[in-house]
Amino acid sequence: MTATTEPVEQPLRQARRRDKALLFVGVVIMGIGQSFMFIIAAPLARDIGLSDSQYGLAFTIANLSLIIAAPYWGRKSDVWGRKPIFLIGVAGVAIGNLLLALVLQIGLWGWLSVWPLFFLLIGARAIYGATSTAIYSASSAYIADVTDRASRAQGIAFIGGGNSLGIVLGPAIGGVLAFVSVLFPMYFLAVVGSAATITTYMILRETRHQEEVRRPATLKINDARLRPFLIMRFAFWLAFTSLQFITAFYVADRLGLTDTTEIVRMASIAMFCQAIVSVFIQIVVLQAIRIPQMMLLRLCFPLFAVGLFALAMSTSLIPILISFAILGVALSFSHAGIGGGASLSVEPYEQGIAAGLLSSVTTIGIVIGPVIGTALYDIAPNLPLFVSAAYLSLLSIYALSIKLPRSKR
Repeated sequence: MTATTEPVEQPLRQARRRDKALLFVGVVIMGIGQSFMFIIAAPLARDIGLSDSQYGLAFTIANLSLIIAAPYWGRKSDVWGRKPIFLIGVAGVAIGNLLLALVLQIGLWGWLSVWPLFFLLIGARAIYGATSTAIYSASSAYIADVTDRASRAQGIAFIGGGNSLGIVLGPAIGGVLAFVSVLFPMYFLAVVGSAATITTYMILRETRHQEEVRRPATLKINDARLRPFLIMRFAFWLAFTSLQFITAFYVADRLGLTDTTEIVRMASIAMFCQAIVSVFIQIVVLQAIRIPQMMLLRLCFPLFAVGLFALAMSTSLIPILISFAILGVALSFSHAGIGGGASLSVEPYEQGIAAGLLSSVTTIGIVIGPVIGTALYDIAPNLPLFVSAAYLSLLSIYALSIKLPRSKR
């Protein structure tokens, strides 16, 4: 028996590792593209005549496409299969970056006035967001298809780690390639995304049988099985993005910095510390140590609250970096805990729409968080930290009441 099955199982394991590697590359590319929105597009907005508020408004309006598109692509992956939706996402990163680069290039050449550029920027960013979000919906569902209950958290962490790694690599890649020209990194990513699309089309295997693909998913946003995880994902990212938007202000005020270059440097170090810890936890630690989804879920909120309280008490750089490292652990646990728990709560043919809904509420938190964070910061610098820590502590108690169904795969 063993001699017969071993030659069959070995190529299957190799093919599965290759498929996961392709998913990982696609998610990394998506993370790099996200980082380019901040390190390349944002500074150039001023150069093409847009005010900071105009760029922020364009970004916010365009983000509405992500909220709508994420569950759509998730549902389509349950009907069409994972591979075609993932391909749409990777191609969307390539096309979206090319469109954004062209709009910015037209602005730098002075061919259009501010308001036409404003609407073109919204359109390009909306196309980018509406298509690239298919990567997360399809890759998360794909991982759910090829992992069992015990290894689901590891699989989801693998995908989350890829996105975090892309966000870490983005500034480094952008900084190096910008020596060619300021927009060259975006053109380069468009080429890389196109190559990844072709490679994925040729190699990635579909996970779902045709009879499974035809079965429609009916999962709704108010489904009792998924609701707790949607609430927690939204709450987590609401707090997380509110902190991200005030980080530079907070670091400057805590360390008594006035020089803009020094403020950017210190804030970047803090956020890099958080990101690199998150990458290490998801790609290394959670792949080596199998921790149950619910334990990760129940740890991420108290860890986040501890990190916020520690940050509020910090008055020098080292304690600030330690606080951000704790927040990086909480972020990595939330990816695997909330995503893995949601996946185990629904049926195999509902994995895509579940991942899409999680992505949608994440985007809502990302849109609302900066508004709340900056408003609270104007009242008192520590107020957004204490408010977030307080409701995250309540969610820690709520997480203890959540039970996973035993019958799901």
